[in-house]
Amino acid sequence: MSTEIKPELFNSFQVAKSFQKGNSFYTDISFHHSGEYLVATDSDDSIRMYDCVQGTERKVVYSKKYGASHIRYTHAKKAILHASTKVDDTIRYLSLHDNSYLMYFKGHQSRVTGIAMSPVEDLFISSSKESIRLYDLGYPNAVGFLPLPPNTFNPIVAFDPSGLVFAVGLNNRTISLYDLKKIEQGPFHSFDVYDRLVPGAEWISLEFSPDGRHILISSRNSVLFIVDSYDYILKSRLTAHVNSNKHDMIGCYSPDGRYVLNGSENGKIFIWDAESTEVVNTLDAHMKLVRKVQFNPRYAMIASIADDLVFIIPE
Repeated sequence: MSTEIKPELFNSFQVAKSFQKGNSFYTDISFHHSGEYLVATDSDDSIRMYDCVQGTERKVVYSKKYGASHIRYTHAKKAILHASTKVDDTIRYLSLHDNSYLMYFKGHQSRVTGIAMSPVEDLFISSSKESIRLYDLGYPNAVGFLPLPPNTFNPIVAFDPSGLVFAVGLNNRTISLYDLKKIEQGPFHSFDVYDRLVPGAEWISLEFSPDGRHILISSRNSVLFIVDSYDYILKSRLTAHVNSNKHDMIGCYSPDGRYVLNGSENGKIFIWDAESTEVVNTLDAHMKLVRKVQFNPRYAMIASIADDLVFIIPE
């Protein structure tokens, strides 16, 4: 899916597979970079692996003691990272091959608010209200550490496509950009993103565009923001979807960077042209609010979660 996506393609997208969970609901999803597999967390404390080519559930692992959140695929097809919803704030490195934990990454003193896997190395960054930490998958202790001020809230993180730069969003207002190799020297640039039209928007996710020129900010409000990561300005806002009750709803870029997708309270997925900010299509995906939308990095497939998980593909 590295080629340019024509807007007409979205006209043919239909729900091809739906995975229902009964009394529980899906909370997060992550694609493997090959596009072949997807992992998901569920409110029943399960971690589920799906075959995107066959459209089947391949594996179910339960984490009843710790719970699971912020699930992220590593570069291996059967190895993932996840944070906890209970007990502690250790990040766990899990092998889905034999259901064993390969490493425990300790250090955070409060609930983990974000995990971002490097696109090129076995490194990841994580955030909590007291610190940003850089980990190597081969070592339990952080190889980079950034303390945060006591009044910090809602820190979130993202790698750029090169893996050389990462962004930290703080306090629903400030984005700081760091050189991965000089993390302890502090950010090479920090700037405020404040929108007078949407004061007090609550940020929940950052994502760089595929070319690294922009950052998508998902929020608990009925708006997404696109920030120019080169000129350090708020470029545009995307509206049309509804998030009146301030749910966590996380959007994404399409693999070619031309479009942004995000869910709505009515179960629809909205698709915007990232440049013009016009809605180019909507997809009927769920019966209830959509918590997260992800575009498969290799195939013409969209995955989204509400109470259920659906795979959406062209007819």
